[in-house]
Parts: sequence; structure tokens; C-alpha cells
Amino acid sequence: MALSDPPIRLPLASDVVLYVSQEVAERITQQLGASTRDVAGQTGRSFPDDHSIWTKHSGGDPHRGLPEWELGDEDRAETYYGLLTSKPKAHALLDLLIDRPGHLLTTDEIQAALPDVFQNSRSIAGSINGMTVLTEHSGRRYPFYWWEGSPSRYGMKPSVAELFRRARDAFRST
Repeated sequence: MALSDPPIRLPLASDVVLYVSQEVAERITQQLGASTRDVAGQTGRSFPDDHSIWTKHSGGDPHRGLPEWELGDEDRAETYYGLLTSKPKAHALLDLLIDRPGHLLTTDEIQAALPDVFQNSRSIAGSINGMTVLTEHSGRRYPFYWWEGSPSRYGMKPSVAELFRRARDAFRST
């Protein structure tokens, strides 16, 4: 595995993780009859903004017709972030995604990272429902994407994570 290639994280059991190169991950998935995208989507790999994975999300209507968050939306993002503090679960999820730009996190990984916040995958999905009105009023789509599956995955593009990191820093400094 080249030093510049991020390792692919393959969870084998609750306490066992195997890190392999992209090439090895592809061979394993071919042998198992799985798609490479299924394995890659559940890894510690960071996807850049222009990766095709972002177009294959399951977000549906909240991601259609509204513009993407972008640099220049700092004031709007700071307002969004500040208003979200009234929704602790949604706020915690947003912070987690901000801190892992470009990564697709499974519901299991989110629960492990935030065990006092989320008890199950339904509580993660419920936290998103609490963002609907705020998202509509922002004039932007949700700042993250999700992919349905077992388990479902959530991720934020690196540029959007940077925008919201700046908004978080600005909000905390006021």
C-alpha cells in the first residue's frame, strides 16, 4: 500500500478491524461477490468533493432543487449552526460529520462515537427529521448526505465540513 493511499477499514467484528489497501479490498469484495462501493463506503477513507459517491446518496427531496452549501455561505452556516444548538442530537451529529470531512460513517460508527446521544439507528434518523424546517429556511440542502443500507451511512463533503467548521468556530467565539 502506497503511503499516499488511505487504508481501507474493514470491520470484521465489534472489536476486530482489518486495514488493507484499495487493491486488496477490491479482491476481497470480488471474492465475496460484493460491490467495491459497498466496502469503500464503510471505510475510514475520505472522499473528495468531486468523487462520484456524493451523487449516489439516498437523500431524496431534501437534496433536490436547493443549492449546495459553499464557501461564501459563512453567515448562513453560522446561523444554521447556532439554531441547531437547540436540537442536541442533530447538533452532535453535525459536529461529528464536521470533524470527519469526506468520511462516510455507518450508523454503528456514529453510535460508537456518540454512545450517550444515539441509542440506535432510528434515533440518528430522527435527529435529521428535526433539521427539516431549519434546512428549508436556510435556502440550502442538508449539509450532509446519507445512504440507506444495513447499516446506513452519513457523510459531509470536505468543503462543506470546512465551511461548518468555520461557522462553529465563529459561533463559539461569540
